[in-house]
Amino acid sequence: MKPEDYIGKQVIVGPNDEGCPQGTFKCVGVRASGRLELEDPDCIDWPWEISVKYVRVDEMERKDAKIGQQVKVTGSCIHGARCHKFDGKIGIIDSEERSYTGDLVAFIRWPGEEESNLVDYKYLEPVADLQIDDRAKVARILTEKIMVDGHKCRKILGFEGILGSGELPAAYLGGMPRFYRVGGNRLHGHFEVVKGTPTWICPDRIRAQIYVDIPSKGEPKIDIGGYDLLLTEGDIWLESTFQDILIWMKRAGARLAKIRKAERLAWPGKEDVEI
Repeated sequence: MKPEDYIGKQVIVGPNDEGCPQGTFKCVGVRASGRLELEDPDCIDWPWEISVKYVRVDEMERKDAKIGQQVKVTGSCIHGARCHKFDGKIGIIDSEERSYTGDLVAFIRWPGEEESNLVDYKYLEPVADLQIDDRAKVARILTEKIMVDGHKCRKILGFEGILGSGELPAAYLGGMPRFYRVGGNRLHGHFEVVKGTPTWICPDRIRAQIYVDIPSKGEPKIDIGGYDLLLTEGDIWLESTFQDILIWMKRAGARLAKIRKAERLAWPGKEDVEI
């Protein structure tokens, strides 16, 4: 790269004998000598200078993972050690930091466990999710793509931001389609794909669960053998069925957004109340 190609990019400064601290900086200019000017957040009027040979562009692959997102470990290398026991494990990105080598690493929290680990971003894969905006909140279904008997399927790993019935307006709960979080610490069953068919598995443990209520008439139709449509942590759904469920959930999300908008329009403005 030419020196001018670094301008505007984040660069990592490695060990050097020019007095410039190691770390990540933004390149804000190039001197006539070809030395880079690096922004110093503590003194923006006096940038650091350094030779190109001591820097590299920060191109660490994040795979679109971000702080607060649930991710799956896809490699056997936990930062600083080889450790196969984390392969395939699901965790949450709590924070990120620079390692002693200048690489960006994620601090992973394992739900239900006290142990946490630093993991290189290149070994993390974001878990697929569903996003439905509501009052600046985001509802997510965390899933993993798997194969069952040659069928493309989705395993439900959990939920984020799903509202309970007590948090939703009566106008929404009185119509369809709708969905909401099911509360209570009780055992829940779940669905699995058996011979290509959604099959109800009897309750075995406490699981996160949401209830989805859709009209008996309308497309797409979802046939689950007469059972109520419940999405439960641990469910395994055929991908085609899962996508049909998402269509109805997105319609429900659109209904809720319309109801919320009507509520805001019916109760607008500021008012000074004298007492």
